[in-house]
Amino acid sequence: MSLSAHIKIDKDLAVKGYRRALRYGAFGTYLYWYAIRLTVLWVLIAMADGIGGEKDLAPLHACVLLLVCLGATIYDYIQWYRGIETTITGWEFDATLDEDGVKTHTEVPSDAEYSRDFYTGYREYDDYLEIHDSNKQVTFVPKTVVLAEVVAITKEKIPKL
Repeated sequence: MSLSAHIKIDKDLAVKGYRRALRYGAFGTYLYWYAIRLTVLWVLIAMADGIGGEKDLAPLHACVLLLVCLGATIYDYIQWYRGIETTITGWEFDATLDEDGVKTHTEVPSDAEYSRDFYTGYREYDDYLEIHDSNKQVTFVPKTVVLAEVVAITKEKIPKL
């Protein structure tokens, strides 16, 4: 016996779930990033306070840097929170539940091809190809039996460097 269903997750639900799942992690990441840098800055300022004979200013400077840390963290978190909507899309897939477990099936759009001008060239080595693109990124394709067709198409369509 098996059950099959078509699952559709709207963009609004995906955004809400993504925000809820990653909110503490995102806030913690921003807080950690600013805390480390501002702690180093506070140590330098405290040393300058100590050398200048104003040791009583170190706690005041620590409080100010703590407020700066919290403010910057909250600002970056709000920017992350608002930016989620532009990067997340909804999902749609088919799922089948049977004796072996759950299997998902998705259709991959084939219109994600790049023009030949996107790739600037490739270099061939004994066991892999090194493909360069116009964004100055490098992709490595191993020469295996499974990827033999990809290697052949790459050699045919992209100029050699």
